[in-house]
Amino acid sequence: MHAWHNLDVVFASELKRPLTKQETDFLNTCTLEESCTYLHHTLGVGLSPAHIAEMIQNYLLHFYEHDVEICPGADVFLRALQAAHIPAVVASSCPRAFLLAGLQRTGLLSLVQDVVSTDDVPGTKRDTPIYEHCLALLHSAPEACWAVDDSAYALAVMRDMGISTIGVHSCDKCSTKSQLEQVSVCVIDSLDDLTNCLSR
Repeated sequence: MHAWHNLDVVFASELKRPLTKQETDFLNTCTLEESCTYLHHTLGVGLSPAHIAEMIQNYLLHFYEHDVEICPGADVFLRALQAAHIPAVVASSCPRAFLLAGLQRTGLLSLVQDVVSTDDVPGTKRDTPIYEHCLALLHSAPEACWAVDDSAYALAVMRDMGISTIGVHSCDKCSTKSQLEQVSVCVIDSLDDLTNCLSR
């Protein structure tokens, strides 16, 4: 997520001012296509939405292919799930190519059953279809599932579907601890804490 936020500096330089909290909060909930449309048509950034999309894609694909680092605890937790024959699915608003590149680089791709992007389903992570698709892949009812995310808006949707939710506080730009606490069974600072959270 930090790589996405680094782009704020690029956009701010074109605007000749920092993005406001309201603007960054909105962009955090957007797909890539929505972000590019908003940045160009509402804020006046770039030559066109397509121009912004190309710039973002080049920057982020390079990041996911060469620089992304594994979140501490992610591999240990996913290996434990795999050993216990408990399937896991990755769901993200990132384009599928970014997800596959990042998971491949960090060695996590073989530890998950599937990868779902908002490229693959209607709507965004503000909507239920992506989570309904994940539940179908897992052959699971919402009540039998746990979800881990660093965005309060996504956790709120999953919680309302009946999924048990765990908030990860990665940075306040994603969601504050207070926001995560309102929509989560528990909030953790690192994926290293996942096992303790699930055992409560």
